[in-house]
Amino acid sequence: MVRRSGERTMRSFLKFSAALFCLTLLLSADEISQRAEKLELDGDAPGARALLQRAVEASPRDPAALAAWAGFLDQHNDPDARAVYARLLTALPASGASPQRTRTGRRLLELSLLAGDRDAAARYLEQARLEGATDLPASLPAPAAQAQTESASYIEIPGPLRSFSRMSALS
Repeated sequence: MVRRSGERTMRSFLKFSAALFCLTLLLSADEISQRAEKLELDGDAPGARALLQRAVEASPRDPAALAAWAGFLDQHNDPDARAVYARLLTALPASGASPQRTRTGRRLLELSLLAGDRDAAARYLEQARLEGATDLPASLPAPAAQAQTESASYIEIPGPLRSFSRMSALS
């Protein structure tokens, strides 16, 4: 009888410890995000990057840590942002319509279009439409014509070329 009572006490202690540990992880992810933001404001962007990267390595399925890491990479135009957003989307619960899941899917759609990955963009568009997004187009826009991209590589300089040459120190 004493042994069973001790086992129950130990089980409840372990459950309590596990719940406390999970709560600590949630708080620490938010705290890490705040510390990274402070480091970045103080001019230590590499330190903030390292802090967020260590947080994701410590808990790779933590949505808060992944969101902070993806936001940091996205803010700094890092090409790895799309991969981290994809990891975040898989880490978020798929049940129900979550605002964070919707935002992440939309950003993945945008980043895929910017990267020129139309296949991934089509997948994210279809996934967003299945999750209930009604303000998105039914299909992706047609790719721009080759002639438009060629003409976009030239800049029209108004005025005489001689004065421009002097200003730009061309001989």
